[in-house]
Amino acid sequence: DTMKQVIDGDFPPGVRVNALLTIAMLNKEPPVESGTNRRPPKPLPEASEYLLSLLDAANRPGDASRQDALFITDLVGLVRHAKYGLNDQQRAELTQKMLAIVAQQEPPSGRLPEVHVWFRTGAADVLAAMSDPGSGSEVLGALQALFIEEGASNDQRCWAAGALAKLRY
Repeated sequence: DTMKQVIDGDFPPGVRVNALLTIAMLNKEPPVESGTNRRPPKPLPEASEYLLSLLDAANRPGDASRQDALFITDLVGLVRHAKYGLNDQQRAELTQKMLAIVAQQEPPSGRLPEVHVWFRTGAADVLAAMSDPGSGSEVLGALQALFIEEGASNDQRCWAAGALAKLRY
């Protein structure tokens, strides 16, 4: 609750980003990293819900640079939750939202194109963390489109290729 107050409060972007990263790292169960019963962490479900809710909050009007800093941090946190802790409904919701971001070639008003590429490749990372090409291969298609997009930077192509490599075909 304190971290949420910091995120919503009038604090410098770096403080708000660190509060969001703290929420993203919360576990219901810690990982077991050694022995015969090794398992990954189980992220806190309430943290997953909060991270998902911030995707919609990123579209609220306000200081774009403050919102962008939180939005990219949200994507970083969602990679971990997508890999280890989402239920089927959350995965479906997140997949649709990430596909929309990956497909958005033109940056919204006020966002630099280079920053927009961060969002698109961050969304590709979230999709890759789920490892699912999609029931109709929509994730596969979106990542391929990101890779072959006319005018794409080498960084964007490499990021898309890395995401494609993580899918379970």
